[in-house]
Amino acid sequence: MLILDNLSALCRGLEENSNDDWEFILPWLLDLRRKRVTVIVVHHAGRNGQMRGGSKREDAAHWILSLRDDTNDDGQKALISIFTKCRNCAPKETPPLCWTLDLSGGQLTYTCAVRTGIEHLIALVTDGLDSASDIAEILNVSKGTVSKWAKKAQKDGKLRICGRRYLPPETEGTP
Repeated sequence: MLILDNLSALCRGLEENSNDDWEFILPWLLDLRRKRVTVIVVHHAGRNGQMRGGSKREDAAHWILSLRDDTNDDGQKALISIFTKCRNCAPKETPPLCWTLDLSGGQLTYTCAVRTGIEHLIALVTDGLDSASDIAEILNVSKGTVSKWAKKAQKDGKLRICGRRYLPPETEGTP
């Protein structure tokens, strides 16, 4: 196994948004795959939550795992792991997971639970995503599914629907 942390440091001098520049790295990674070497590439997300740079990087990947901070108001550290690409398996086999970390008492303990689609939708809206298209792409579901979940979440008071935008629930002082 080879872990490359991080892609930006590895590809110094190459244009991050250029798919053509990726062609300098891809043959090496594919050669490692043929030699049965598992390669894990750590890369950073852009402001939109998606992998930074050219999209061609995703083509040869078997799995893409996205991590999102889900720390709540009481400060308990949590994150969501979601496979945004899982080759050779159905998305239902890799549901989003919520990892809660506790560092109290001098040792790390954690819990892990499956996060439902509606819970994940609400978390993404809280993080600033507001379009069904973007959310559907991240959750690997249809826009219709996102819309159905959003209507249920709105009915439960967990988000607002304003035209075609999804917003966090109203709080005092929120228009």
